[in-house]
Amino acid sequence: MILFKIEIHSTIIMEFCDGLDLRNFINEHRGSKQFINENLIFYIILHICLGLKEIHGQNLIHRDLKPDKLFISGDNIIKIGDFGISKQLQSENEYAKTQTWTMLYMAPEIINGEKYNNKVDIWSLGCIIHKLCNLNFCFHSNSMRELIDNISQSNHERINEKIYSKQLQNLIDLLLIPDYKKRPDINQVIKYVNNFINDIIMEALTIVLEKDEAY
Repeated sequence: MILFKIEIHSTIIMEFCDGLDLRNFINEHRGSKQFINENLIFYIILHICLGLKEIHGQNLIHRDLKPDKLFISGDNIIKIGDFGISKQLQSENEYAKTQTWTMLYMAPEIINGEKYNNKVDIWSLGCIIHKLCNLNFCFHSNSMRELIDNISQSNHERINEKIYSKQLQNLIDLLLIPDYKKRPDINQVIKYVNNFINDIIMEALTIVLEKDEAY
């Protein structure tokens, strides 16, 4: 198994328990009916993105990115693991074509038997973020045909607007664009997330300064 280690420095991650994967982390929140803090979600997103940047930079496609492939250790490290069906390309312009995947995180281009590139991992990331927010799968259906149609058309549920920001919903919508040519690459996603985190920092700093009598 190949693991890409992404160290997380923020103390907000301290609620992670040693030995958990992200699926268990989500299930614990669902069991306690407790939504995950949005700031924590963005930190998780950022560090998954940093792992994907490393992977895609080596012309690798993970192809099976999902919560139980994201491991959380006691020293606050997220590891992207299990590259059993990953594929190394000869160049970033080369496409892979295979039907091996986990259905609920599968990009439309794979479902439809079309050529695809590393943006299938971006789609999977969108599904993961959605599950971090709703604590459930992104797509629902009463049949396989309906599921395929919902994924192909990106008919995903909206996240709770009373709990999460419009920016987070916009990010999910961006990652779940059915046409992979219009879907952002990993560098564009990192830029979006960094901008959001910087806004959080500036907002917090403004609050501190406003309360500072010297200021």
